[in-house]
Amino acid sequence: MKRKLTLIIVDDEQPAIDHALAAITPFIDLIVKGTFTDPVEALKFLRKNHVDFVLLDIEMPLVDGLSFTLQMPPEVKVIFCTAHRQYAIDAYDREAVDYLLKPIQRKRFSKAVTRMKRALTAEAQSQVPIRNDYYYFMIKGPIRYHRTKINFDEIVYIESRRDHTHFFLISDLRKENKRRIEQEIRQQRAAEAGIAVAKPAPGKAYEGIPCVLTLQHVMEIVNGSTLMQIHKSIILNTDYFRTYAAKSVTLKELKTIKLPTGARRGYPEFFEWMNNHNSPND
Repeated sequence: MKRKLTLIIVDDEQPAIDHALAAITPFIDLIVKGTFTDPVEALKFLRKNHVDFVLLDIEMPLVDGLSFTLQMPPEVKVIFCTAHRQYAIDAYDREAVDYLLKPIQRKRFSKAVTRMKRALTAEAQSQVPIRNDYYYFMIKGPIRYHRTKINFDEIVYIESRRDHTHFFLISDLRKENKRRIEQEIRQQRAAEAGIAVAKPAPGKAYEGIPCVLTLQHVMEIVNGSTLMQIHKSIILNTDYFRTYAAKSVTLKELKTIKLPTGARRGYPEFFEWMNNHNSPND
């Protein structure tokens, strides 16, 4: 598993969170999406945001860690962290990926991360279907109080245009791609027949779904997912990536649509992703 893993930390003691953050800092392939001393707030966060796993304390006064796991989304995995060994059996009964004793030791945490990567890779290879409504983005605007829910797998790319950010969806881009192909065929046939064809009148171009959030804010939300910034104005869903050449990418199913890319130094994560591979031996 090459992509970065996302997590939150839940512990009712702030010093324990600070110690965990210090242990996590050297791991550049981990992204901490948030820390919570209140497990109820953490559960609210998980209902609206996806992470790969939770680094979770067991002994908490309001909602203990074992009860927490029963209420969180089933797709999210857990590494328990506690000062007491006697909870180990209960932790594994909850199908925890690992069980760490406080204070967290960096070397031991590294082993836990390796186990987490293996668990997530095995789950992905098992092809167990995930609810389509679990990975989603809630678009704000452009009208006040207006919201649009979009599943992550629908997003092909996101582009900043003037004063709005626009989401481009696969269903609409397929239609746009088909329109362009049909137009090219008509022009080619006319040229072969020696018929002068007037330049087609420009139709209303598909401009995606506008959003009031800035591209930077959107990137902060989707960081750690398959969505990566490839240009100062474009975020690409790498699930739709097909080829890269001459500072541009082509897209699966969308042969008439190309997107520009920035320089390697500006978007190292994307270029690193292109140099990676995923095989059963990874």
